[in-house]
Amino acid sequence: MERFTGFMGIAVIIALSYLISNNRRLIKWRVVFTGLAISFGITILMHKTPGSEEILDGVGNFLKRLFAYAQEGERFVLSGLPEAIVDMLIGSFIFQVFASITFMSGLMAVGYYCKIMPIIVRTFAIVFRRMHVSGREALCAAAEIFLGQVEAMLVIVAYVKKLTLSEIFGIMTLGMATVAGSILITYLGFGVDPVSIMIGTFITAFLAVAIAKMHYPETNLAVLSEKAEMNTSQEAQNIFHAFLLGAQRGAALAGYVMLSVGATYALVKFIDGESARLLASYGYNYTLVDLGGIVFQPFAWLMGIPWDESFHAGRLMAMKLLLTELPAYQELSSVIQGQADYKLSDRTVKMLSVYLCSFANIASVGINIAGLSALAPDRARDFAKLGFRALIAATMASMLAAAVVGIIV
Repeated sequence: MERFTGFMGIAVIIALSYLISNNRRLIKWRVVFTGLAISFGITILMHKTPGSEEILDGVGNFLKRLFAYAQEGERFVLSGLPEAIVDMLIGSFIFQVFASITFMSGLMAVGYYCKIMPIIVRTFAIVFRRMHVSGREALCAAAEIFLGQVEAMLVIVAYVKKLTLSEIFGIMTLGMATVAGSILITYLGFGVDPVSIMIGTFITAFLAVAIAKMHYPETNLAVLSEKAEMNTSQEAQNIFHAFLLGAQRGAALAGYVMLSVGATYALVKFIDGESARLLASYGYNYTLVDLGGIVFQPFAWLMGIPWDESFHAGRLMAMKLLLTELPAYQELSSVIQGQADYKLSDRTVKMLSVYLCSFANIASVGINIAGLSALAPDRARDFAKLGFRALIAATMASMLAAAVVGIIV
C-alpha cells in the first residue's frame, strides 16, 4: 500500500510544481521524466542488481574507515589528555563535524589536483546535458554532487555574471538539494546507512534538475546549445600542498557549518520557546518543530511513509528545514540505536536517510545568496529573489528522492 502511496506522492509533487511554475507553457516534460527515469534506474541498480549490495557495502565500509581515520587525527592532536576525555570530545558533535569535513576536503582537493575529480565531473555533466540544460548549468550540477554549494560555483566562475534566471534557479536548487562530499562521512558517524546516503546523493541531483526546470523553465533557448569550459585552475604546488589547502578550506567550512547550525538552532529555540509559551497560555503544548511535524505529516505520508509513523517523520523533515540536516540525523541516529521515545520501521529510516541527505534548509538560502553575490555582485537582487523559491524546489526534490527509494526498497 505504501508503495502505491509513493507513486501518488510523486504525482502530487509534480502537479504542485506545475501549478507554481512561472511559465507552464515552456516546461519540458522530457526533462521531468528523464530525471525520474534516471533516479529509478540508479535506485534499482543499487538495490536490486545481483552483487550490488556487496559492492555498496564495501564502499560504505571504506567510507566508515575514512571517518575512523579522521578521528585518529583528532585523537593524535588531543594526545596527552585523559583517555576518557579524549573519547568524550571525539564523540561530540563539534569534533565529529570538524574531523570529517577537514579530512574529506583534503582528499577531495587531492582528487582535483590529480585530475580525477574533473574527469568525474565532466562525465556527470554529459549526463546532465542529456536533460536539456545549458553547458554551464550541467557542469555546476555535476560539481554540486561532490562539492559544497559555494565551491561548486567556482567551477563556472567565468559564467556567473551571464547566467539566465532559469540557470541561477537551477544552480541554487541543485546546491540545496545535494550535499558536499566532504560532509558525507559525518552522516556515517551518526550510524546512518551508507547505501541510503549514496543513493540520496546521486538521485536527488537529477530530480532537482527536473523540479527546477518545472518551477523556472528556460526562456532563452539559445543558451541550451552553448558549451562551457570547467575552471580547473589551482594554486597547489604538489599533492601534499593540495591536501593541506583542501583541509584548510574544510576547516573554514566546518567552522561555518558549526556557526550556522549553532546560530540557527538558537534562533529556532528562541522562536520555539516564545511560541510555546504563547500556545501554552491557550492550553496547547507544542514546539515549533512539533508544529512543523504537523505541516509535513501529509507530505511524509505521500512519500510512502505509514501514517502512524508520519508525524515523527514530519518532525525530522521540519527539523532539517529549520535547523539543517545534522540535528535531524542526530535524532534519527537515536531512533536507529533504540534510544528515542518512538520507533520507525527500517524502510522509513532508509527513506528519511535519503530525504535528509541534502542542504535544503533555511540557512542554505543565505549561503547561496552570499556565495553567488560574491562572484557577481551586480546580480545580487536576482539571487535574493530566487533563494526561498529554490529552497521549496530543493525540498520537493528531496521528497521525490525519498518516494522513489520507498517504492523500490
